[in-house]
Amino acid sequence: MSMRKQLSMVLEPELIDAIKGRAKELSLTTTAYITQLVRRDLGLPVSTDGGLEQRVKLLEERLESLKGDQSAN
Repeated sequence: MSMRKQLSMVLEPELIDAIKGRAKELSLTTTAYITQLVRRDLGLPVSTDGGLEQRVKLLEERLESLKGDQSAN
């Protein structure tokens, strides 16, 4: 997975609600939804996995952390 950086921006509350609602309709995270929109606009390849790779990696890391917690008990 490529390295990522955080970007903060100020948007109108109704736009934020619309973004979150549309992402949910598409079963995407807000980050995955906005990333797809920006990549399309810039003419860059768009991932079709809906951020699945990122979510699987996070779940694997959490699982390993839980395994470590269990072995400590």
